[in-house]
Amino acid sequence: MLNVTSLINQRIRAKLKARSERATTTGKAISRAAKADPVVYAQEVFGLTVWSKQRDVLRAARDFDRVSVRSGHKVSKSTSAAVLCWWFTSDEKARAEARAIISAPTGRQVAEIVWREIVALHTRAAKLGYRLPIPGKRPGTGVRYGDGREIVGFTIDEGQPEAIAGFSGANLLFVLDEASGIGDPVFEALDGNAAAGARFFLISNPTRTAGAFFDSQQPRSIYRSLHISSEDSPNITGEATIRGLATAAWRDQMYAKYGRDSIVCAVRVRGEFPSGADDEVFGASLVREAMARAVDLGGELALGLDVAGFGGDENILAARRGSRVLPLVAIEPGESHEIAGRALRATRKLRRSPAERPQLRIDANGVGAGVFGVLVSDGFDWDDEHFVPRDEVEAIAVNTGERAFDEAIYANLRAELHFTARDWLRDGGALPDDEALDEELRAPRYSLDRLNRILVEPKLKIRARLGRSPDRSDAVLLAVMEIEGGDDSLYRGGRRR
Repeated sequence: MLNVTSLINQRIRAKLKARSERATTTGKAISRAAKADPVVYAQEVFGLTVWSKQRDVLRAARDFDRVSVRSGHKVSKSTSAAVLCWWFTSDEKARAEARAIISAPTGRQVAEIVWREIVALHTRAAKLGYRLPIPGKRPGTGVRYGDGREIVGFTIDEGQPEAIAGFSGANLLFVLDEASGIGDPVFEALDGNAAAGARFFLISNPTRTAGAFFDSQQPRSIYRSLHISSEDSPNITGEATIRGLATAAWRDQMYAKYGRDSIVCAVRVRGEFPSGADDEVFGASLVREAMARAVDLGGELALGLDVAGFGGDENILAARRGSRVLPLVAIEPGESHEIAGRALRATRKLRRSPAERPQLRIDANGVGAGVFGVLVSDGFDWDDEHFVPRDEVEAIAVNTGERAFDEAIYANLRAELHFTARDWLRDGGALPDDEALDEELRAPRYSLDRLNRILVEPKLKIRARLGRSPDRSDAVLLAVMEIEGGDDSLYRGGRRR
C-alpha cells in the first residue's frame, strides 16, 4: 500500500510529465538537421550567431565521445556547454532517454553560470516559437522531457566522487565546466560510466598544470583537445560582432593591469596553462620607481600596524598620506598594551593636529589581536600616561585569511591587498627608500587557484625565502588598503570602535 509521501511524489511526477508534453507538442517542430547537428540547432532553435571557434567546439562534441577545451575568458564557453545539453537531449529517437549532466567545482559555477545559460536559451527558443521543457529554477530540479530525457546540474562533491558515477543510461553526456578545478578521484569515478557509452565534454580556463584536465590536453590523450584564446573572439578578429564576448578593449585592459606575460593573462586571455612566466606580484622596477617618486604630502593620514610574532620579527608602523608612504617606524617589542601605547605615541607625532583621528589597520591574524583588543578598549595606563584609544585612532582589525571583497577575482583578502597595493603603486604611489622594504615587496609570488582566482603564496614561503618575516611590506599593505570610514560592511573580518 502506497504511503502519502509516495502518492504525492507520483502526482508531482505526473504533473511534470504532462506539463513537459504540453510544452513540447504545441510549438514549432525542430528540424532533423538541427537534431543531427548542434551548430544548426544553435542557429535554428536559439537564433545564435555561431562563430568559427564555437562551431569547431560544437561539432567536435558531436563527432567525438571525449572532448576537452581549454580557453580564455569571454569566448562563449558557458553558452556552448548549454547548447550541447539542449541539443543532446533533443532527439527522442536517435538519442532515446538522453541525459545531460552538468557539473562544476562550486555551486555558483553550476547555478549562476551554466544553468543561467540553460534558462536564457530556453527563453530565446520560446521567442522563436519553440516550446522546450521548462527548466527548473535550480539545477537540481533540472529539465524533464517526460520520457526519460533530462538535463540536470549539481555540484561535484570531491569527498564523495562516486555520486557522479551514479547516473546511468544508454545516452549520457557529462558536461564539466571549469574542469581544471575538478580532482582526479571524480574523473576516476566517471571512467566507470564510459563502459556504458557515456560522452564527456570538458571545458575550462587552464589553471593547473596537473590533474585530469591537464592530461586531457596532452598530445597522446584519448580526448579530442581544442584551444580557444580570447584573441580568437570574433569581436577582436573582425569575424562578427557578438555581445558579451571578448573585445580588444578588454584584452588591452587585462594586459595593462596584469602584464602581457603574466600568469593571469596567460590563463584568462590566451587560455594557456601557467608556466614560469612573470609570477611576481610587484616586480623590481615598479617598487624602485615608487621609491624614487616624489609626491606631495596631501590627504588624510592612514596607518598600518604589523605586530611581530616571535623569533626576532619587528613591530612596524606604516603611515600614508594620500599617495605617499612615510618612512616606516619600528615599534619596540613588548606586551600588547605596551605595543599599543607606543603605536599611539608614534601616531601623535604623525598627526597634523590633535583633532585628526586616523584609521589604524592592525594585522589581527595572530598576536595582533591582543593589540587590537587594547585599541578598542575604554582606556589604559601605560608609561605614566593614560590613553583613550578611540579618541586617538579608528582601530580596524584585518584578518587577511578572510574572503576578499571581490571574491570572483581573489582567493582571499591577502591576495586582494597585494594587488590593491600594486594598482596603487602603478597609479603613482610613492614609497620610502627602504632597502628591506624593497626586498620584501619583490618577494611574493602568485598563482591561480582551482577556481581561477588569484592566490598569493603563504607568508611561510616568503619567510623561508627572505630569512625573516615580511613585516615592513605587510604594514605598508595595510596602510595602502582603502576602507571608507563609517561603513562596517566594507570590512567583513574586522570590527570598529
